Amino acid sequence: MRFFLNLKVGLKLALSALLTFILLAVLVVRTNSSLTDVLAQDQVLRQAAEANSALSDAETEGVRAALYNSMAEGAQTLEAVEAAQQGVQQRLARLRERIQSGAEQAQPAERERALALLPEIDTYAAALNEVTQQRIALLNRRDRVLFPAMNEYDQRFEAVAASMEFELTEPGRVDEMRQRLMAYHGAVNDLRAAVQRFIGTEDQEQARRLRRAVAQQRVHFRGVSSGPLSPSLRTEVERMGTASATIATASEEMVTGMAAIAELRQGRADPARARLEEGLSAVSQAMEADANERHRAVEAALSQVKQDTLIAGGAIALVLILAGFATSGAISAPLRRLSTVLSRIAEGNAAVTVPDRNRRDEIGAIAGAVEALRATVGEAFAQRQMLEQMPAGVMMSDPAKDFRITYLNARMREILSDHVADALPCAPEEVPNRNLDIFHADPAAQRALLSDAANLPHRERMKMGSEVIDLSVSAIRDSQGGYVGPMLVWTLVTEQARLADTFEGQVSGTVEHVVAQAQEMREAARRLTASAKQSGQEAGMVAEAAGRANADVQAVAAAAEEMAASIVEITRRVSEAAQVTDRAVQEARSTDATMRSLAESATRIGDVVRLIGDIAGQTNLLALNATIEAARAGEAGKGFAVVASEVKNLAGQTARATEEISTQIAEMQSVTGRAVEAIRGIGSTVERTNEISTAIAAAVEQQGAATQEIARSASQVAEATGTVTQRIARVREAAVNDAEAAGGMLEATEGLAGQANELRGRASEFLVAIRA
Repeated sequence: MRFFLNLKVGLKLALSALLTFILLAVLVVRTNSSLTDVLAQDQVLRQAAEANSALSDAETEGVRAALYNSMAEGAQTLEAVEAAQQGVQQRLARLRERIQSGAEQAQPAERERALALLPEIDTYAAALNEVTQQRIALLNRRDRVLFPAMNEYDQRFEAVAASMEFELTEPGRVDEMRQRLMAYHGAVNDLRAAVQRFIGTEDQEQARRLRRAVAQQRVHFRGVSSGPLSPSLRTEVERMGTASATIATASEEMVTGMAAIAELRQGRADPARARLEEGLSAVSQAMEADANERHRAVEAALSQVKQDTLIAGGAIALVLILAGFATSGAISAPLRRLSTVLSRIAEGNAAVTVPDRNRRDEIGAIAGAVEALRATVGEAFAQRQMLEQMPAGVMMSDPAKDFRITYLNARMREILSDHVADALPCAPEEVPNRNLDIFHADPAAQRALLSDAANLPHRERMKMGSEVIDLSVSAIRDSQGGYVGPMLVWTLVTEQARLADTFEGQVSGTVEHVVAQAQEMREAARRLTASAKQSGQEAGMVAEAAGRANADVQAVAAAAEEMAASIVEITRRVSEAAQVTDRAVQEARSTDATMRSLAESATRIGDVVRLIGDIAGQTNLLALNATIEAARAGEAGKGFAVVASEVKNLAGQTARATEEISTQIAEMQSVTGRAVEAIRGIGSTVERTNEISTAIAAAVEQQGAATQEIARSASQVAEATGTVTQRIARVREAAVNDAEAAGGMLEATEGLAGQANELRGRASEFLVAIRA
């Protein structure tokens, strides 16, 4: 037993499988002998089934061929008949093919009986083809003779009906002749309906109705043709009678053709089809009987195989049960013990003892691995305790699970619940199993950073709610160096950040103010120095220019007086132009109003013309109604018909004249509209010209006043120029003194600016150090 326990699990299972294989080999040899006969019988059965299926398909194809033939007999167009005939030919070809296929798979006796049915297919096909050809001839007769005769009759009937009231030699018999004509027309229509229905349905009642209609048609035609007809009307009546006689003859030929088709179908096609169906049924029954006999033989052979299989299966089951008990004791029990130990290790108990470590099979190897796992779990438990007791918040997430948060230590849970709960999108206790996106405004950028271990470690400072947090992200790797996920460490630095902000607000502001003031003083000193130097130079240049300006001012004064005189004359001319332009504006406005009135008058005339056209149309309709009523009144209404005809002609002339007037008025309205737009444009241009002239007049008046003021001011400037020249010399002396003083102040401000910049640099270094 010890030897069996120390065998490898694979050898234990191999011994059990070998014994089972030996028993199965015996079963296979026994079963193979029986199945050889079964397979031979099964092959014959499959051939018989295929043959029977082919014959069933053949029966189906025969039914489909008959269906297509029925479609051909009931088709109302040549195209439909030809399509149905093609379907019949295809189905009969398929029928022949399936019978030949079934004969090839059948036994010799059934094969001969199946092949004997092929001549019957040819007989059936010939009968169906002849039926189709007669149907085509029937439809050709209908389309080429019957339908044209019907159309000819309709035209002749309309001509006779329209002429009867005016062409009778005895006007008092109009009603009588109209009744005869309508009775005749009803008989013809009854004939037309009967023949159409008989062609579509082969209803013998319709055939009898057709013959009655032919007889009635001939009787009523004699009544119509014997009336008091004028020569021209009699000619039309005879043509109508010829067309109706053609309809009658063609209809009777249709009945005869349909009877011939029915006789051919009943005498040849139906018997051939019946013989074919009976032959197929007989062959199918014979093949089915043979198949049933062979099927019973196969069932007997399979029953013997089943019995042998049950006996061998029982022996194999007994062997497997005994092998299972032995294997369970050698494998299952130790595995259950190791499973219990693994459950306790998973619960955190690393002090449990691992059994079966001294075995030399796979169980012993598993026990050794469980022992190593126990040691690793103990170490991991100690490390987890270290993480739980860290003063900083620690969080881990799994990139493979959409960055789900998998671990929070105690400090992290405290930070989430006591410090940043208001800034979270969910309750603090719901943070585990949520992803890291809840902490970031830009989740995509954060995922890109944490997805690649090459981006780590990473440090940054962030703010959540009122708390400032230092974030440190490190990459956690497995034993092979693979990236498992990021570890995020949070450290609260709110007080440190507040101290830096206070220093920056109180001290840095003062430093920046001092630096700014020093810069302003330095720039002011530079500007003062440059201004003093430039003032001295400009004072000298002004002194020289003042002398030249005195002479120029005198010349300007004389020229200004001459210019004032010219401007007075220009002002007078511009005023006259403004008056002329104003009169043109008034005349353009008057013309625009006149053209608008003309356009409105043309519109009203157009409305009146349309009204006249409507009245003419109504008059025309009334004249037409009067003509109809006069025709109904017969001889008594002939005078009224003449008057109505004249009224109709006058209404037509009025409508044509109205239409011509409407055309002329439309053209006049178009021309008037264009004239209104043109005059409106001219008025706008003239008004614009008036505005410009008025502006020019005002500007010239202002220029005259300004010129006079220039002449007066030029005299005063000439007097003041001498005084300016004297005072410029004193300004130049003062500018030299200011330049010397500004140079000294510039040196002092340069030193102050340097010290202020050094103070700002020291303050920035302090803030960076305290915020790091």
